[in-house]
Amino acid sequence: MALSKFYNLLESGELVGYAVRPTNPQNLRWILIKKEKSYSPRLDDIDDEDLIELIIKEHDYKIKHPYRVSISELPKLIHDSDRYENQEDYVVFENFRFSSPEEVINFLNDFNIPINDIRSAKDINAP
Repeated sequence: MALSKFYNLLESGELVGYAVRPTNPQNLRWILIKKEKSYSPRLDDIDDEDLIELIIKEHDYKIKHPYRVSISELPKLIHDSDRYENQEDYVVFENFRFSSPEEVINFLNDFNIPINDIRSAKDINAP
């Protein structure tokens, strides 16, 4: 995938990524990338000032770091089943946030994964 197409897919909000070698052959592993759209949190119904402050800080951080890279690993049996997987099913589930596509590319370079290998999440059978 060309670098310009990678940027365009991120700007469109599409989930893209790689299927990578899992730590266990009974599992499936992905690195998924998405630029998340910002939203305004609803604070009207919250009475706890500390909680409001925490929500605002998290929201500000996400606005400044809209690019999310997730590394996840899931047992094949769960992935191939008819049920929806939940958080406890994941062997690995890590999220990283970045402020620019260039930071994402630098992070991916640590895994020796070229941008040309990026695919739509649907194409790599990601959850």
